[in-house]
Amino acid sequence: DMAGNVWEWCQDSYQKDYYRKSPSKDPFNAFPSKYKVLRGGCWNSDRGKVRSAYRNYDLLTDRHLEIGFRCAW
Repeated sequence: DMAGNVWEWCQDSYQKDYYRKSPSKDPFNAFPSKYKVLRGGCWNSDRGKVRSAYRNYDLLTDRHLEIGFRCAW
């Protein structure tokens, strides 16, 4: 588990109210958006944000030391 290392990019597009209307099982937001979801917190996050359930977002084109990715198979 790499929680707290860097924020991890997710494939989902970000919409503030997506989970209010999404399917309850395996929701995936493919809506075209310039914002993508980040999860997991990073080394300088508050303790409450260092968990996979915490959702953040950023422009897909932004680059920061706190953002990375995890290879999932």
